[in-house]
Amino acid sequence: LAELVASNAQNTTLPSDFSIDASHELARFIYENVTPDPHSGTPVSVRITLKSASYICPTFVSMRTAGTPNRGPRCMLHAKPEEPPAGLLSTSEHLKERCVYTTGSHIYFAIKTCAKFHKERITIIERTWAANAQNRRYYSDVADVGIPTISTGIPNVQTGHCAKTMAILQLSLKDIGEQMDIRWLMLVDDDTLLSVPRVSALLSCHNHTEFVYLGQRYGYRLRAPDGFNYHTGGAGILLSLPLVRLIVERCTCPSASAPDDMILGYCLQALGVAAVPAAGMHQARPQDYAEELLLLQPPVSFHKFWNTDPEYTYRRWLGGSSGNSSVPLAAYTQRVTAAALRLHERQPCPVVAGFLQETGLESSGKRLDL
Repeated sequence: LAELVASNAQNTTLPSDFSIDASHELARFIYENVTPDPHSGTPVSVRITLKSASYICPTFVSMRTAGTPNRGPRCMLHAKPEEPPAGLLSTSEHLKERCVYTTGSHIYFAIKTCAKFHKERITIIERTWAANAQNRRYYSDVADVGIPTISTGIPNVQTGHCAKTMAILQLSLKDIGEQMDIRWLMLVDDDTLLSVPRVSALLSCHNHTEFVYLGQRYGYRLRAPDGFNYHTGGAGILLSLPLVRLIVERCTCPSASAPDDMILGYCLQALGVAAVPAAGMHQARPQDYAEELLLLQPPVSFHKFWNTDPEYTYRRWLGGSSGNSSVPLAAYTQRVTAAALRLHERQPCPVVAGFLQETGLESSGKRLDL
Protein backbone atom coordinates (compact mmCIF):
# COMPACT_ATOMS: atom_id res chain seq x y z
CA LEU A 1 0.00 0.00 0.00
CA ALA A 2 2.83 2.40 0.79
CA GLU A 3 4.36 1.75 -2.63
CA LEU A 4 0.98 2.23 -4.29
CA VAL A 5 0.46 5.58 -2.58
CA ALA A 6 3.99 6.73 -3.41
CA SER A 7 3.68 5.79 -7.08
CA ASN A 8 0.47 7.78 -7.49
CA ALA A 9 1.22 10.75 -5.27
CA GLN A 10 2.64 13.01 -7.97
CA ASN A 11 0.29 11.94 -10.75
CA THR A 12 -3.03 12.68 -9.10
CA THR A 13 -5.05 15.87 -8.96
CA LEU A 14 -6.08 16.52 -5.38
CA PRO A 15 -9.73 17.47 -4.75
CA SER A 16 -8.76 20.66 -2.92
CA ASP A 17 -5.89 23.12 -2.78
CA PHE A 18 -6.17 23.05 1.01
CA SER A 19 -4.48 20.65 3.42
CA ILE A 20 -6.51 20.55 6.64
CA ASP A 21 -6.78 17.05 8.13
CA ALA A 22 -3.85 14.84 7.16
CA SER A 23 -5.32 11.51 8.28
CA HIS A 24 -8.65 12.12 6.55
CA GLU A 25 -6.98 13.37 3.38
CA LEU A 26 -4.68 10.33 3.24
CA ALA A 27 -7.63 7.96 3.67
CA ARG A 28 -9.57 9.79 0.99
CA PHE A 29 -6.59 9.75 -1.37
CA ILE A 30 -6.19 5.99 -0.93
CA TYR A 31 -9.92 5.39 -1.41
CA GLU A 32 -10.31 7.54 -4.53
CA ASN A 33 -7.13 6.66 -6.41
CA VAL A 34 -7.60 3.14 -7.76
CA THR A 35 -4.66 2.48 -10.06
CA PRO A 36 -2.85 -0.62 -11.33
CA ASP A 37 -0.36 -2.28 -9.03
CA PRO A 38 2.99 -0.96 -10.27
CA HIS A 39 4.67 -4.37 -9.79
CA SER A 40 2.16 -6.83 -11.22
CA GLY A 41 0.28 -4.64 -13.67
CA THR A 42 -2.95 -6.06 -12.30
CA PRO A 43 -5.63 -3.46 -11.55
CA VAL A 44 -6.82 -3.17 -7.99
CA SER A 45 -10.37 -4.48 -8.28
CA VAL A 46 -11.84 -2.84 -5.18
CA ARG A 47 -11.39 0.43 -3.42
CA ILE A 48 -9.14 0.41 -0.39
CA THR A 49 -10.91 1.44 2.80
CA LEU A 50 -9.86 1.71 6.41
CA LYS A 51 -10.69 -1.18 8.71
CA SER A 52 -11.27 -0.95 12.42
CA ALA A 53 -8.57 -2.83 14.35
CA SER A 54 -9.38 -3.35 18.01
CA TYR A 55 -5.73 -3.86 18.90
CA ILE A 56 -4.89 -0.30 17.74
CA CYS A 57 -6.16 1.95 20.51
CA PRO A 58 -6.50 5.73 20.65
CA THR A 59 -5.20 5.64 24.22
CA PHE A 60 -3.68 2.96 26.41
CA VAL A 61 -6.19 1.05 28.50
CA SER A 62 -6.08 -2.42 30.02
CA MET A 63 -9.31 -4.22 29.26
CA ARG A 64 -8.77 -6.78 32.03
CA THR A 65 -10.86 -6.64 35.17
CA ALA A 66 -10.65 -8.73 38.33
CA GLY A 67 -13.58 -10.97 37.37
CA THR A 68 -12.88 -11.26 33.65
CA PRO A 69 -9.11 -11.55 33.06
CA ASN A 70 -9.42 -12.36 29.36
CA ARG A 71 -12.28 -10.09 28.39
CA GLY A 72 -11.94 -7.64 25.57
CA PRO A 73 -9.19 -6.67 23.13
CA ARG A 74 -5.62 -5.90 24.12
CA CYS A 75 -3.79 -2.85 22.82
CA MET A 76 -0.72 -3.53 20.69
CA LEU A 77 -0.40 0.09 19.59
CA HIS A 78 -1.66 3.26 21.18
CA ALA A 79 -1.03 6.98 20.91
CA LYS A 80 0.57 9.01 23.68
CA PRO A 81 -0.21 12.63 24.57
CA GLU A 82 2.56 15.09 23.94
CA GLU A 83 4.95 15.85 26.77
CA PRO A 84 3.26 18.39 29.07
CA PRO A 85 4.44 21.65 27.58
CA ALA A 86 5.82 23.29 30.68
CA GLY A 87 8.24 22.55 33.47
CA LEU A 88 5.18 22.93 35.73
CA LEU A 89 4.19 19.33 35.12
CA SER A 90 7.18 17.70 33.53
CA THR A 91 9.71 15.61 35.41
CA SER A 92 12.14 16.09 32.54
CA GLU A 93 15.03 18.23 33.74
CA HIS A 94 15.95 19.46 30.26
CA LEU A 95 12.39 20.77 29.82
CA LYS A 96 12.47 22.53 33.16
CA GLU A 97 15.72 24.23 32.24
CA ARG A 98 14.45 25.70 28.98
CA CYS A 99 10.90 26.57 30.02
CA VAL A 100 9.88 30.02 31.21
CA TYR A 101 6.90 30.20 33.53
CA THR A 102 4.05 31.88 31.63
CA THR A 103 0.64 33.00 32.86
CA GLY A 104 -2.30 34.86 31.38
CA SER A 105 -0.74 38.12 32.53
CA HIS A 106 2.01 37.63 29.93
CA ILE A 107 -0.47 37.34 27.03
CA TYR A 108 -2.32 40.12 25.22
CA PHE A 109 -5.63 38.84 23.80
CA ALA A 110 -6.73 40.78 20.71
CA ILE A 111 -10.33 39.78 19.98
CA LYS A 112 -11.85 40.51 16.56
CA THR A 113 -15.52 41.45 16.63
CA CYS A 114 -18.07 43.67 14.90
CA ALA A 115 -21.12 45.67 15.97
CA LYS A 116 -23.71 43.00 15.16
CA PHE A 117 -22.04 40.49 17.51
CA HIS A 118 -21.30 42.73 20.50
CA LYS A 119 -24.25 41.53 22.57
CA GLU A 120 -24.44 38.00 21.20
CA ARG A 121 -20.82 36.88 21.46
CA ILE A 122 -18.87 39.16 23.77
CA THR A 123 -21.18 38.32 26.65
CA ILE A 124 -20.28 34.64 26.21
CA ILE A 125 -16.56 35.39 26.31
CA GLU A 126 -17.07 37.49 29.44
CA ARG A 127 -18.87 34.59 31.13
CA THR A 128 -16.21 32.05 30.22
CA TRP A 129 -12.51 32.60 29.58
CA ALA A 130 -12.32 36.39 30.00
CA ALA A 131 -11.90 36.07 33.77
CA ASN A 132 -8.40 34.63 33.24
CA ALA A 133 -7.45 37.09 30.48
CA GLN A 134 -6.71 40.38 32.18
CA ASN A 135 -5.02 41.82 29.08
CA ARG A 136 -7.93 41.51 26.65
CA ARG A 137 -9.16 44.05 24.13
CA TYR A 138 -12.16 43.87 21.82
CA TYR A 139 -11.43 45.35 18.38
CA SER A 140 -14.48 46.23 16.30
CA ASP A 141 -15.69 48.33 13.40
CA VAL A 142 -17.31 50.69 15.92
CA ALA A 143 -16.37 51.92 19.38
CA ASP A 144 -18.83 50.86 22.09
CA VAL A 145 -18.00 52.38 25.48
CA GLY A 146 -20.40 50.01 27.22
CA ILE A 147 -18.14 46.99 26.61
CA PRO A 148 -15.75 48.69 25.73
CA THR A 149 -14.61 48.04 22.16
CA ILE A 150 -11.86 49.79 20.25
CA SER A 151 -12.63 50.93 16.71
CA THR A 152 -10.16 49.82 14.06
CA GLY A 153 -11.47 52.38 11.58
CA ILE A 154 -12.03 49.55 9.10
CA PRO A 155 -15.59 48.83 7.88
CA ASN A 156 -16.79 45.29 8.55
CA VAL A 157 -16.74 42.75 5.70
CA GLN A 158 -18.27 39.28 5.56
CA THR A 159 -15.01 37.41 4.92
CA GLY A 160 -11.32 38.11 4.73
CA HIS A 161 -10.61 40.80 7.34
CA CYS A 162 -6.99 41.35 6.29
CA ALA A 163 -7.04 45.14 6.66
CA LYS A 164 -8.86 44.82 9.97
CA THR A 165 -6.34 42.33 11.33
CA MET A 166 -3.37 44.48 10.33
CA ALA A 167 -5.02 47.45 12.02
CA ILE A 168 -5.59 45.34 15.15
CA LEU A 169 -1.92 44.38 15.30
CA GLN A 170 -0.85 48.01 14.93
CA LEU A 171 -3.28 49.20 17.60
CA SER A 172 -2.28 46.35 19.89
CA LEU A 173 1.40 47.28 19.74
CA LYS A 174 0.50 50.87 20.54
CA ASP A 175 -1.66 49.72 23.45
CA ILE A 176 1.01 47.39 24.81
CA GLY A 177 3.63 50.13 24.65
CA GLU A 178 6.43 49.47 27.10
CA GLN A 179 4.58 46.97 29.30
CA MET A 180 7.41 44.61 30.18
CA ASP A 181 5.11 41.80 31.29
CA ILE A 182 3.54 41.26 27.85
CA ARG A 183 5.41 38.56 25.92
CA TRP A 184 2.78 37.20 23.54
CA LEU A 185 -0.21 38.29 21.50
CA MET A 186 -3.09 35.92 20.78
CA LEU A 187 -5.37 36.91 17.92
CA VAL A 188 -8.82 35.31 18.29
CA ASP A 189 -12.34 35.58 16.90
CA ASP A 190 -15.30 36.66 19.00
CA ASP A 191 -16.63 33.09 18.80
CA THR A 192 -13.41 31.39 19.92
CA LEU A 193 -13.41 29.53 23.22
CA LEU A 194 -10.10 28.86 24.93
CA SER A 195 -8.41 27.91 28.18
CA VAL A 196 -6.06 30.69 29.26
CA PRO A 197 -4.10 28.36 31.61
CA ARG A 198 -3.58 25.83 28.82
CA VAL A 199 -2.52 28.55 26.39
CA SER A 200 -0.05 29.73 29.04
CA ALA A 201 1.30 26.19 29.52
CA LEU A 202 1.66 25.81 25.76
CA LEU A 203 3.67 29.02 25.53
CA SER A 204 5.91 28.28 28.50
CA CYS A 205 8.40 26.25 26.48
CA HIS A 206 8.61 28.62 23.53
CA ASN A 207 11.08 31.49 23.46
CA HIS A 208 9.13 34.74 23.47
CA THR A 209 12.21 36.74 22.44
CA GLU A 210 12.34 34.97 19.06
CA PHE A 211 9.97 34.94 16.08
CA VAL A 212 7.37 32.35 17.15
CA TYR A 213 4.17 31.61 15.19
CA LEU A 214 1.84 28.97 16.73
CA GLY A 215 -1.65 27.68 15.97
CA GLN A 216 -3.64 25.03 14.13
CA ARG A 217 -1.72 24.60 10.92
CA TYR A 218 -3.38 24.36 7.52
CA GLY A 219 -1.67 24.26 4.14
CA TYR A 220 -2.46 25.85 0.79
CA ARG A 221 -1.12 24.48 -2.53
CA LEU A 222 1.65 22.67 -0.70
CA ARG A 223 2.75 20.73 -3.76
CA ALA A 224 3.15 23.92 -5.80
CA PRO A 225 6.17 26.25 -5.74
CA ASP A 226 4.03 29.03 -4.28
CA GLY A 227 2.41 26.84 -1.59
CA PHE A 228 2.60 27.73 2.08
CA ASN A 229 1.47 26.81 5.59
CA TYR A 230 -0.66 29.08 7.75
CA HIS A 231 -2.52 28.98 11.05
CA THR A 232 -6.29 29.13 10.79
CA GLY A 233 -7.79 32.15 12.53
CA GLY A 234 -10.73 30.57 14.32
CA ALA A 235 -8.54 28.38 16.53
CA GLY A 236 -6.54 31.41 17.60
CA ILE A 237 -3.13 32.57 16.38
CA LEU A 238 -0.25 32.95 18.85
CA LEU A 239 2.52 35.41 18.04
CA SER A 240 5.59 36.40 20.03
CA LEU A 241 5.83 40.16 20.48
CA PRO A 242 8.95 40.51 18.29
CA LEU A 243 7.03 38.73 15.53
CA VAL A 244 4.08 41.11 15.86
CA ARG A 245 6.49 44.00 15.30
CA LEU A 246 7.95 42.25 12.25
CA ILE A 247 4.48 41.66 10.78
CA VAL A 248 3.50 45.31 11.22
CA GLU A 249 6.74 46.42 9.55
CA ARG A 250 6.89 43.94 6.67
CA CYS A 251 3.46 42.48 5.86
CA THR A 252 0.74 44.17 3.79
CA CYS A 253 -2.69 43.19 2.47
CA PRO A 254 -3.28 42.74 -1.27
CA SER A 255 -6.87 43.87 -0.56
CA ALA A 256 -8.87 44.85 2.51
CA SER A 257 -10.97 41.67 2.30
CA ALA A 258 -8.13 39.23 1.63
CA PRO A 259 -8.09 36.23 4.02
CA ASP A 260 -6.11 37.50 7.00
CA ASP A 261 -4.85 34.18 8.33
CA MET A 262 -3.62 33.08 4.92
CA ILE A 263 -1.92 36.40 4.18
CA LEU A 264 -0.15 36.22 7.54
CA GLY A 265 1.09 32.71 6.76
CA TYR A 266 2.20 33.65 3.25
CA CYS A 267 4.07 36.72 4.45
CA LEU A 268 5.74 34.91 7.34
CA GLN A 269 6.87 32.06 5.12
CA ALA A 270 8.44 34.63 2.80
CA LEU A 271 10.21 36.09 5.84
CA GLY A 272 11.49 32.67 6.89
CA VAL A 273 9.23 32.20 9.92
CA ALA A 274 7.86 28.66 10.25
CA ALA A 275 4.22 27.92 11.10
CA VAL A 276 4.59 25.70 14.19
CA PRO A 277 1.52 23.49 14.87
CA ALA A 278 0.13 23.44 18.41
CA ALA A 279 -1.74 20.34 19.57
CA GLY A 280 -5.09 21.10 21.13
CA MET A 281 -5.96 24.20 19.12
CA HIS A 282 -9.12 23.51 17.12
CA GLN A 283 -10.82 25.41 14.30
CA ALA A 284 -14.19 23.74 14.85
CA ARG A 285 -16.53 22.67 17.68
CA PRO A 286 -16.01 19.62 19.92
CA GLN A 287 -18.75 17.67 18.14
CA ASP A 288 -16.85 18.07 14.86
CA TYR A 289 -14.01 15.87 16.13
CA ALA A 290 -13.70 12.25 17.18
CA GLU A 291 -13.94 11.95 20.96
CA GLU A 292 -10.78 9.84 20.97
CA LEU A 293 -8.81 12.79 19.59
CA LEU A 294 -10.10 15.21 22.19
CA LEU A 295 -9.43 12.76 25.01
CA LEU A 296 -5.85 12.16 23.90
CA GLN A 297 -4.65 15.76 24.18
CA PRO A 298 -6.27 18.38 26.44
CA PRO A 299 -8.01 20.89 24.16
CA VAL A 300 -6.68 24.44 24.16
CA SER A 301 -9.30 26.13 21.97
CA PHE A 302 -12.48 25.62 19.94
CA HIS A 303 -14.28 27.79 17.41
CA LYS A 304 -17.92 28.55 16.57
CA PHE A 305 -20.93 29.01 18.84
CA TRP A 306 -23.37 27.79 16.17
CA ASN A 307 -25.70 24.96 17.23
CA THR A 308 -23.84 24.38 20.48
CA ASP A 309 -23.81 25.53 24.10
CA PRO A 310 -20.52 27.42 24.42
CA GLU A 311 -20.67 27.65 28.20
CA TYR A 312 -21.10 23.88 28.47
CA THR A 313 -18.24 23.43 26.00
CA TYR A 314 -16.07 25.63 28.19
CA ARG A 315 -16.89 23.67 31.33
CA ARG A 316 -16.71 20.24 29.71
CA TRP A 317 -13.63 20.55 27.55
CA LEU A 318 -11.64 23.60 28.63
CA GLY A 319 -11.54 23.21 32.38
CA GLY A 320 -14.16 25.81 33.28
CA SER A 321 -13.52 28.89 35.37
CA SER A 322 -11.67 26.93 38.05
CA GLY A 323 -9.38 25.13 35.63
CA ASN A 324 -5.62 25.56 35.72
CA SER A 325 -2.75 24.21 33.67
CA SER A 326 -2.08 21.24 35.91
CA VAL A 327 -5.56 20.01 36.80
CA PRO A 328 -6.80 19.28 33.24
CA LEU A 329 -3.71 17.28 32.36
CA ALA A 330 -3.74 15.27 35.56
CA ALA A 331 -7.47 14.65 35.48
CA TYR A 332 -7.18 13.31 31.95
CA THR A 333 -5.52 10.11 33.17
CA GLN A 334 -8.73 8.90 34.81
CA ARG A 335 -11.05 10.42 32.22
CA VAL A 336 -9.21 8.89 29.28
CA THR A 337 -9.23 5.43 30.85
CA ALA A 338 -12.97 5.57 31.49
CA ALA A 339 -13.69 7.00 28.05
CA ALA A 340 -11.52 4.42 26.31
CA LEU A 341 -13.45 1.64 28.00
CA ARG A 342 -16.69 3.17 26.73
CA LEU A 343 -15.29 3.49 23.23
CA HIS A 344 -14.23 -0.17 23.15
CA GLU A 345 -17.75 -1.20 24.11
CA ARG A 346 -19.27 0.56 21.12
CA GLN A 347 -20.41 -1.41 18.11
CA PRO A 348 -18.01 -1.07 15.18
CA CYS A 349 -18.94 1.84 12.96
CA PRO A 350 -19.26 1.62 9.18
CA VAL A 351 -16.00 2.59 7.57
CA VAL A 352 -17.23 5.74 5.90
CA ALA A 353 -19.11 6.98 8.94
CA GLY A 354 -16.48 5.82 11.39
CA PHE A 355 -12.97 6.83 10.47
CA LEU A 356 -13.49 8.97 7.38
CA GLN A 357 -15.41 11.74 9.11
CA GLU A 358 -14.90 15.20 7.67
CA THR A 359 -14.73 18.35 9.76
CA GLY A 360 -17.39 20.05 7.64
CA LEU A 361 -15.06 22.86 6.67
CA GLU A 362 -14.64 21.74 3.07
CA SER A 363 -18.25 20.87 2.33
CA SER A 364 -19.55 24.22 3.53
CA GLY A 365 -18.46 25.84 0.29
CA LYS A 366 -16.32 28.31 2.21
CA ARG A 367 -12.64 27.80 1.76
CA LEU A 368 -11.92 29.74 4.89
CA ASP A 369 -13.91 29.49 8.08
CA LEU A 370 -13.03 32.84 9.60
